[in-house]
Amino acid sequence: GAEVHGSTLGLIGAGRIGKIMSKRASGFEMKVIYYDVNRMSAEDEAMYHMTYMPMDEVLQMADFVSVHTPYMPATHHLISERELKLMKPTAILINT
Repeated sequence: GAEVHGSTLGLIGAGRIGKIMSKRASGFEMKVIYYDVNRMSAEDEAMYHMTYMPMDEVLQMADFVSVHTPYMPATHHLISERELKLMKPTAILINT
């Protein structure tokens, strides 16, 4: 299986559930990077130990990518073949 401890978690969507995931990831000493259409404040980024990056960079750098976006026309096909090709071959995609 994949090693979680010390790996990088990429969050797509950093709302309430994304923030909860970030807190849990800190227990595994994971680095948490995120993309959201609304970047959170620097204070919130520090409090949740999250670093903002453009979505393509999150996909390229993360060992685990966890998607936390509501389904709507704008998010339909959010992760398509193009995005999958950006990810590491060993990365794990979690579609919540």
